[in-house]
Amino acid sequence: MPKSQTKDVYVSILNESLNGDPYDETAVILDDGLSNVIEPCRDALEDENFEYEVVEYKVDSHGEDPPEHVAEAMKKHDIFIAPTQHSISHTEARKESCETGSRGVGLPTVTPEILNYWADQDYQEIRQKCQAIGDKIPEVGEVRISTPSGTELSGTVKRDYFNMDDGDFSTPSSYGNVPYGEVHGPALGFNGTMVVDSLPVDGIEAEGLELEIEESQIVEAVYSDNTAEYKKHLGSMIENVDGMRNVAELGLGVVDMPPSGTFGNLLIDEKLGSHIAFGDDTFYLEEGQTECEVHLDTLLQDATIEINGESIMEEGDWKIDH
Repeated sequence: MPKSQTKDVYVSILNESLNGDPYDETAVILDDGLSNVIEPCRDALEDENFEYEVVEYKVDSHGEDPPEHVAEAMKKHDIFIAPTQHSISHTEARKESCETGSRGVGLPTVTPEILNYWADQDYQEIRQKCQAIGDKIPEVGEVRISTPSGTELSGTVKRDYFNMDDGDFSTPSSYGNVPYGEVHGPALGFNGTMVVDSLPVDGIEAEGLELEIEESQIVEAVYSDNTAEYKKHLGSMIENVDGMRNVAELGLGVVDMPPSGTFGNLLIDEKLGSHIAFGDDTFYLEEGQTECEVHLDTLLQDATIEINGESIMEEGDWKIDH
């Protein structure tokens, strides 16, 4: 991939998503330095005449809070960009920095391959799709989700709790990931069976894993021969991580699926269709929330989704005007 094309993604982040100005104090947040995507970020900042500070640290998992010096740097800068190995979205450091007025963009686990695909997207069309789907979320409504693999879920959605991740992070206190292109909110009172179609974790595919859900809580996990190795990972988290049984999020991604299929990377894969997340939901809820050190996304393939009886997605294809 040409370096200039990769750099252009960062230029778009600075000028369009963040509506940045060279007078904005800017921090680049790095953990374990993704060197193949860091240099284009530096080039974009320098070409656009931004002065910036690089803040480095090390953590072991997504959602783990960075050290205090990182949290303080995020608070004191107007803008932060985080092309990190581990997501900061659900960390206290990220939340507190945005509460103080900082705005930021995360690119957790980003790769040149993802940036290459993202550089070719129509950002305006993605924003229009997000708006069209957001318009379908009622003040209070019933959602039903089914998949060919056997998922049958129903629950409640509420407009006030949903977020439109359309790439506009220009206002103080705003934050989101790039690639963007998702409408997402808490999964309230979900009941039924979920069959996990895909969740690449440490190279293990979760295909065929069945989760029985009552009132947005996992009450039973049914493993098959295909998920024997994955049982060690999810099974351990369900039993040992407080809050991991919670159904935290319904995500509705709008980015077109490439001909080659998913990337095996949740940063982009969750934007290519629908997904359900488990664990922490404090991003959405102020009351009745579940605090958890983990927020784990699981993908649904070829889903059909109805809201108040209206089909908005059929077998993975959106049925909306935009």
